[in-house]
Amino acid sequence: VYKAIYQREPSARSASILADIYTERGMIGRASKLANNPAYSKDIDIKISQVKIWIARGKLSEALKAVKRINKQVPDNGELIILKGICYLKQGKFSKAQKTLLQAVDTDDYRQEALYGLGICCIHSGENKKAESYFNQMNRSSKLWRSKAHLGIALISMKEKKYKSAYDQLLKSVKQSRTT
Repeated sequence: VYKAIYQREPSARSASILADIYTERGMIGRASKLANNPAYSKDIDIKISQVKIWIARGKLSEALKAVKRINKQVPDNGELIILKGICYLKQGKFSKAQKTLLQAVDTDDYRQEALYGLGICCIHSGENKKAESYFNQMNRSSKLWRSKAHLGIALISMKEKKYKSAYDQLLKSVKQSRTT
């Protein structure tokens, strides 16, 4: 649908949405081609799409530099906070990731992503009860994120070698993803 919209009426907004969809689906080359269109180089949404592409490619230092540059233009942007936290998480800087993601919990638009990232940080830090608390908050507050919440709880169960519980949570995750 977005591809058709972009083809009919090309704009920075439709290009950034399509680039994000391509990035999520692992079609990084296509996403990069859209995000690097010189006609949209000053658009904030396109710049954020470029950050997502760098993260997907594992170019985390470039992504962090870009986040800092963009943040000067649009301070307190929830999506940028999340992306910064994801970079730290992927770099294994769990305390920095937690500190960053806690800032994003207060932004309504990105609360669920922040809770999920915080849960993953806690698993890596060995704070399984705290991680479970974050995943349970997700489960209670958003139907769309329940699948990921069950997945997070399954990760905790596997880490604790509670394989039956992990299996049950994985089944719930699959079932939830089919209903949303």
